Amino acid sequence: MGLYNEFIELFNAVQQESIITEDFKEVNITFCLNQTCVPIEYKLISFLNSYSYDFLSIEIIHITNQGSYNDPIIINNSTNNTNDFISNINDQNKYWEDGDQYEIKLRIFKKADKNIINVYFLDSFFSYLQSLSLFHILKNFNELFQQLNYKEISFHTIEESICLKTPYIHIGNINDQNSFHGIIHNETKVEYGSDCNFLQRGQFENLSLNTFRLLVPCSINEYNDLFYRLNYIYFLIDICNLSQIENDYLIAQLEGYKLIKNRISFNNFSVLDIDEINSIYDWIYCEESYSDKLGLSRNIISLSLDDNNLSKINSGIYSSIESNFKIYLKENVSRYIEIKNNISEHLFQLSEKSHDYCESFSNSFKTSITSIITFFITVIVLNVVAGNRFNEIFTDEICIVSSLFIVISLLYLLFLHIDKKKYLVRFKSNYDRIKSQYADLLCEKDIIKIFKSDQVLKEDIKYIDSKIHLYTLCWLIILLLLAIMIILFYNNII
Repeated sequence: MGLYNEFIELFNAVQQESIITEDFKEVNITFCLNQTCVPIEYKLISFLNSYSYDFLSIEIIHITNQGSYNDPIIINNSTNNTNDFISNINDQNKYWEDGDQYEIKLRIFKKADKNIINVYFLDSFFSYLQSLSLFHILKNFNELFQQLNYKEISFHTIEESICLKTPYIHIGNINDQNSFHGIIHNETKVEYGSDCNFLQRGQFENLSLNTFRLLVPCSINEYNDLFYRLNYIYFLIDICNLSQIENDYLIAQLEGYKLIKNRISFNNFSVLDIDEINSIYDWIYCEESYSDKLGLSRNIISLSLDDNNLSKINSGIYSSIESNFKIYLKENVSRYIEIKNNISEHLFQLSEKSHDYCESFSNSFKTSITSIITFFITVIVLNVVAGNRFNEIFTDEICIVSSLFIVISLLYLLFLHIDKKKYLVRFKSNYDRIKSQYADLLCEKDIIKIFKSDQVLKEDIKYIDSKIHLYTLCWLIILLLLAIMIILFYNNII
């Protein structure tokens, strides 16, 4: 029979007009009787017991023809004291006069059982939602998700057979297996950052576009339309540079090729093609890196709006965005290849410089050693030509000059090593500068891949170190041999 009919029949009020209201927390049915009434006790007991899952209260107020109100007579399904309730009504009936009225009210206080909330009168519930401003619709849903601490909420319709689903909300009879199969969603959390500055994102932190995206629309267009508009509002929030909700208005700013500023009334627009809108959203945010797609979408949308109205995004715009992105990718591939080639060229030039530096060190080594050896050969040849004996060649003066040459050569070697350290610091600095120049153009993974995790730098430094080490070793060995030779000749050992 249904709750409403059972309730009014308790008081034989079938012909009376009633006021029914319902929101997230409470249901109220109110009507007035111009005659005395006494409910039948077993029917009253049956009625109270039938709806025990929520807190149910019946309240009767006797209003005299003078307009005064007597104390209310109240019963609820917690105490269930029907005898006292009926006795009190009979007492009030004794004082009934012509023109008196009974105001009879049924109040149901809903209990949230886990993530399930009962809905008794779906039309009244949706009328309540539609009477709210945009701000209060979002506020109520956000508080509900926060209060229940569940990601999904089911609104169980007591009487109506209906099925309406989003990834996070189900409205329907949970006993109807054809319509209720749980709630399915695989939403990836999007970190919007400064790309989409919604000033109240923290205030509505439990909500997103997918909270209101209809996976299964119901047969009543008016209900679907509410969710379509909420879906659309969140689409605008998630593509606009700046947005804010003020009562029933979304204030949005889109910065594309054109700057678009709108104040959109939630109750005064209709959604033409919600599937296209959601396709654009999914395409933008399907990957973690979405900045390029978002920027291009803003550009195309800003150019295609009728009268610069964000509530009237044209049909077919998704295909335009996709086509433009393909062109953008082709241009970017060429640019990407060019950047990679530039980096490779810079790295090659750095490697060439490391090779040149080693060549420079090698030339210094050859010049120094050649100079010393040339000096010794010249001394020996001149003394031999002058007729001096071989053991008389390395006089005190010659030994002192020879030692000075060796010391100068050692000091020169030390200078070259100091210069090498400074060169390697400068070499690494040039490498890091090249790397930082492309940090804004390439993602971090690409930077690591192209620079091979700094392997090129390490190989070049290793090459310089190994070459310098080899030349230094040869340099020191030759100087040591020359020093030994001078000592041997000076002491006439040879």
